[in-house]
Amino acid sequence: MALGIRVLVDPVTDTKADSHQNGCLVDIVAIHGIGAHPDDTWTGRDANGKKIYWLSNDDKDNPMLPQAIPRARIMRFGYMSDWNGTSGRNKRTYVSDVADMLLRELEFHRRDQRVARPIIFIAHSYGGLVLIKALRMSFDSPNRWANPFRSTIGIAFFGTPFRGRRGLSFEQVVDAIAQGDQEQTSSEHRSYPETMALADEENPYLQDIVKRFTETRCGDNPIPLRFFYETLPSPINKIFPPGSGINDVNHFLVSNPELVTAEC
Repeated sequence: MALGIRVLVDPVTDTKADSHQNGCLVDIVAIHGIGAHPDDTWTGRDANGKKIYWLSNDDKDNPMLPQAIPRARIMRFGYMSDWNGTSGRNKRTYVSDVADMLLRELEFHRRDQRVARPIIFIAHSYGGLVLIKALRMSFDSPNRWANPFRSTIGIAFFGTPFRGRRGLSFEQVVDAIAQGDQEQTSSEHRSYPETMALADEENPYLQDIVKRFTETRCGDNPIPLRFFYETLPSPINKIFPPGSGINDVNHFLVSNPELVTAEC
């Protein structure tokens, strides 16, 4: 898995682009969530079972983002997002570290711009928390990282748990995975509570991240926000391995736009 920012579509260098479309007007950056892959997160399949990567697919039969916004440079940001694994893969994900990595990657990939190009972010789940942490860091330090906060003109959040998660506790999730994985012993399996704790309901650190991002909206650049989230419980037993003991358990990721769109 390639970490950091990867450019998927660049109208300036794309030889297939029409000459009148050459030139980039906006950067679009997609950020995945916990336990996810930076590329697979944004894929699906069409009616014929063909795999479609909606960030970069340019098939005329399946027009995706490049055709919707032909003069956008489209990128995805990848980071280590494991929250469990074996002792040989001991990785922890701290939101502040990932936010700093995102800012440094943005600065590097935008270093040649004479005039800072506008940015639109697409963030899924935990990736939305990484993003608002990074944007607050940029807001607090406008002279660092080429100030991506100032350049941001829109964000689309997909299921970001601004209020944390309800349903299964972290301990129940770990137990379910350990029971379902017969090839690993409990001594080999490791969970990373530091990673998952941020999304716990009523987590003070989570509340502080959301509150501090909300405060930026009182300035002269209140970033337009759009939210997409489920309003009904989801049966998450489908994502656990057979034998995990998780049957008809519903899990609900709460995403409340009011928390980040409150009036100043």
